[in-house]
Amino acid sequence: MHRENSVPNHHEHQHHHSEKEHSHHHEDEHVAGSSLSPSERLILRLQHSIRHNRDHAATYRSMAEDARKAGADEAARWIRNAAEQSDRQTEELENALRVLKNTQTG
Repeated sequence: MHRENSVPNHHEHQHHHSEKEHSHHHEDEHVAGSSLSPSERLILRLQHSIRHNRDHAATYRSMAEDARKAGADEAARWIRNAAEQSDRQTEELENALRVLKNTQTG
């Protein structure tokens, strides 16, 4: 389940993972007094998304293991598939990040 906070123009959001909840403050996008270029801001956002996707994939793998232990093998396969899809998304984001970084240095 995903729930957005209703704070206008603020990038904080919360996710529910299993029984625990965490929130993300996109402070890297709001560096005080910063004059980051659009490309630099995009790089920070991609780095955040990559970390976030990795966290989700790990959560999915844990859930798949829990499903397997509960004897729900078919559900476990579906959840593992979601983890693999998350891994592929992360790879695509990493490719985009690499291109952006090479563009800045090249």
